[in-house]
Amino acid sequence: MPATISRVSGVVSDITKDGQETVITIVPEVASTVKQTAKAAKKETEYRIHPLRQILVKVGSSVEKGDFLTDGSADLDELFLLAGKIKSQEYIIAEITRIYELQGVSTARKHLEIIVKQMFSRVSVTHSGDTAVSAGEIIADFEFERVSKEVKEKGGEAPKAKQLLLGITEVSLTRASFLSAISFQNTPRKLAEAAVSGAVDRLIGLKENVIIGRLIPAGTGFPGSKKHALIEEMEAEFAQKETAIVPPSTDRSRDTVER
Repeated sequence: MPATISRVSGVVSDITKDGQETVITIVPEVASTVKQTAKAAKKETEYRIHPLRQILVKVGSSVEKGDFLTDGSADLDELFLLAGKIKSQEYIIAEITRIYELQGVSTARKHLEIIVKQMFSRVSVTHSGDTAVSAGEIIADFEFERVSKEVKEKGGEAPKAKQLLLGITEVSLTRASFLSAISFQNTPRKLAEAAVSGAVDRLIGLKENVIIGRLIPAGTGFPGSKKHALIEEMEAEFAQKETAIVPPSTDRSRDTVER
């Protein structure tokens, strides 16, 4: 049974018992006129609380949309919908930290922040506008921002999207790199999708470069480093030498044709 989260902002007006359940009633803030007060009373919201849950509020308590009314673990999708991105991220980090602390293990918050950031790094396109992205497509938030910026500079209609909260597995399977996606899970399905759609891997990320044995985009492999330019120059020279060498088998085939 997940924790109960307030769907509205207001004041707890009443807490009553109904059998084994507890009923919490929340009304909007006290209005300035009688007419507004009567209107607000019609909008009161009731929450039926499971008997095993401990209530965290009392009559007269002010609550905001997304606040916890009871103890327990929250439904992350519901929390994200009601409380927003920042509060959801803080909640996830706090819950993970609490689990480790109960075992006497200390954790650095920055590592958890990196993981949680990835969970919120995807958006679902709701309107394509004047772009090549399709409605319903799930893409990275930075890619969506880049596409939106480009189309706005050209005077076109920008796309629209909604923020998503995904698990780490789902995030890994929605990467732009199909090499990275197939190395994680559902390899046959992802390979088939890449083949049917004619996907091209630009080899921008870390994992796809590790798979094919190239320098990762960090350290000397980072495009901004001094050694990176030298490495690219050496690779270009090596490629030219390879193309200049004529395979012996080709010469023998020509001799055979001439005879």
